[in-house]
Amino acid sequence: MPETQHVFTFTLGQLAGWIAGGCGFITAVAAAWAVVWKLIQAARGPNAKQDARLSALENRMQTLETSIVSKGEDINQIKSDNRITQEALLALLAHGISGNSIEAMERARDQLTRRLIDK
Repeated sequence: MPETQHVFTFTLGQLAGWIAGGCGFITAVAAAWAVVWKLIQAARGPNAKQDARLSALENRMQTLETSIVSKGEDINQIKSDNRITQEALLALLAHGISGNSIEAMERARDQLTRRLIDK
């Protein structure tokens, strides 16, 4: 059986219509993709805001933790200073009451002197 060859004929107007249809198809696909992309971005929006908020909160928490550690060291220093001052007051009271306790007063004086020099 002999092969038959098909001949396609079209006019210049038909070719222009096909090209216009192809361009229309490409435009429709691009518009649909733009709508889909906007939906994807809208869905991601809350997560992006939440991530930025969490990052800011983590940075703030780190700053506060550093501050708390620093304040804790300051409080320990104040406690130590207060203990030395109270020991000095006790030595003065003991000396004022009995007239003795000179060694305790000298020890308190030395501690206060060291503390003031160390600061």
